[in-house]
Amino acid sequence: MVGERVLTDRSGGARPGGANRDGRLTRRWNWLAILGGALVAATGCSDDPTGVSQDELHFQADLEAVSGQLTSLAELEIQGLEAVRRTPPGEAVGRLLLDAGAAAWEADEARAIGHEAAAEGLERAQEAALTRGLLMALGATEAAGVVDRLEAALAHLESRWRGMDRADNAAQEGLREGRRGAERARQALGAGDPATALAEAAQAGDVIRGVDAEVAARRAVSAAEALLERADALAGTDPTPPIARALDRARETCRGAREALEAEEWRRAVAGSAQCAGLSRSVIARLLVGIGPDALAQRAEAMVVRAGDLLERARSAAGGELRPPAARWLQEADELFLAARAHLADGDYRRAIQAAQGSSARSIRVLAVLGSGSG
Repeated sequence: MVGERVLTDRSGGARPGGANRDGRLTRRWNWLAILGGALVAATGCSDDPTGVSQDELHFQADLEAVSGQLTSLAELEIQGLEAVRRTPPGEAVGRLLLDAGAAAWEADEARAIGHEAAAEGLERAQEAALTRGLLMALGATEAAGVVDRLEAALAHLESRWRGMDRADNAAQEGLREGRRGAERARQALGAGDPATALAEAAQAGDVIRGVDAEVAARRAVSAAEALLERADALAGTDPTPPIARALDRARETCRGAREALEAEEWRRAVAGSAQCAGLSRSVIARLLVGIGPDALAQRAEAMVVRAGDLLERARSAAGGELRPPAARWLQEADELFLAARAHLADGDYRRAIQAAQGSSARSIRVLAVLGSGSG
C-alpha cells in the first residue's frame, strides 16, 4: 500500500525543546549530525551554539515549507472522494468503487467465519481498488499539477542541498529516491495513466518528507485525521453497527497517533496514522458501494440474490430450534433480506446493497456456528 509513511525513522523518539518553529529547527541538530556526519562546526563555519550551520537550518526550513506542495495519498483520496460525490464518475471508476465495497464486506464475512488470512487479502484488494478509483476520478489535469509541484519542490531542495557541499548521506539518498519517484510519475503521466502518476507522486512526497521524521509524522497524522472526517461524514448520524465499530477503531487509532505526535514519538505517530487511514478507507469503501447507476443496479440485484441463497442455506442447516446468539442472527438475516428486496424494488440500490450485505454476514455467522457444532 502506498501510505503515509517515512523512508526511515531517524528520530528514535522524544526530544526536549519548545514547540515553536525556531526551537524545532535548533533541536534537530542530532538528526543533522546523523545525516551529515561531522557538523559544519568542525570547520569553524557555524555561528549557532548547538553547532548547526545556517545552511542546515535553511535547508530544514525549506523542507518544512515545500512539504505543503507535496500532496499525500490521503489528501489525493479526499479530493477524489469530493470529485465522485460532485459528479458521477465514468464506468471504470464506478466499477472500481463497487469492487472496493464488495471486497470490504467480503472481508467482514471471511473474518466472521475465522478466515483471517483471506480477510486480510480482501482488505488489501479493497484498499487498492478504492485508491485507484478515487485517483482515476481526479483525471490527467490534476495529476499534471501534482507532478509539476513535486518536481518544483524537489528541484528547490536539490539546489539547496548542492549549495551546502555535503557528503553523500541519508538525506541526499532521500532526495535521490524522491527524484526517481518523480520520474516514474512523469512517465506514467506521459503514458496516459494519471492514477499511477498520482500514486507515484504521493510516494515520492512521502520519501522526501521522510528526510525529517517530524515533518513526515505531522503531515501523516493531519492527513489521516482529514480522511477520518470524510468517513465520519459519509456514515452520517446513525451508522450501521459494523460501520460504527470501524469508525470507533479509526478514532481510537487517530487519537493514539495524535498523542504520539505530541510526545514526539514520530515512528508511533506514523504507524498510528497509517492504521487510522486504513480503517477510514474501509468505511468509505463500504459506504460508496459504487456511483455509476447501471453498475450499481446490477451489483444490488446480484447481492440480493446471494443474500437470499445464503439465508436459505442457513435455514436449512438450522433445521430445528437454534440457541442464542445464532437464533438472533438468523432472524436479523431474514429481516435484512426482506429490507434489501424492498429497497431493490424501490430503486434504492445503495440501501439494498447494505441490507443484503448485512443479511449475508449474519447468515454466514449462523452457518459457521452450525458447522462448529455449537448452534
